Amino acid sequence: MWKWLLQQLDISAELPRFSMLYMGLSGVVMGMAFVGLYFHYVQQDNHLLGIAIILTLLMSLYERYWIKAHKSANLTLLSAVIYSLLML
Repeated sequence: MWKWLLQQLDISAELPRFSMLYMGLSGVVMGMAFVGLYFHYVQQDNHLLGIAIILTLLMSLYERYWIKAHKSANLTLLSAVIYSLLML
């Protein structure tokens, strides 16, 4: 089981497919999610976190169908699910 999990988490072969612009956008969206979590827990405002979740889902689709990086797309989708669960 651990071997399978490590194989799914290893995206080193897919990293050359991503542009630096996309990697920067990914960092911005992750930052938006963290700031959105702050607003969710402190000010009870879900707008920024909701936008970050939608952008993360769109990034997962982009990774899966245009870049053909399926492992990375799975991890991106997992992060959107985690953001959604933290929003509850």
